[in-house]
Amino acid sequence: MSGRGRLFSWSVVRRAFIPQLAADVPYVAGVVAIEEDPAVRIVTRIVDCDPASLRADMPVCVVFRPLRFAGVHGEVTAPMFVPA
Repeated sequence: MSGRGRLFSWSVVRRAFIPQLAADVPYVAGVVAIEEDPAVRIVTRIVDCDPASLRADMPVCVVFRPLRFAGVHGEVTAPMFVPA
């Protein structure tokens, strides 16, 4: 995979749906259509941008960031996307 795609949809999450994510709000949850097959979509976070600047079909590329949960020891590395 190239790590590139297009922003299909997004939403700014302002309220944590589980207590472990409370420290992360607000954040942008997005759906990215991958470049190799736009029918394949990934639910992910959109990072390093102003949510007001996001537009449907804008190009994005993958970055890997730590994802931590309050009360859980350690972290996992997760694919997230930034505007290209």
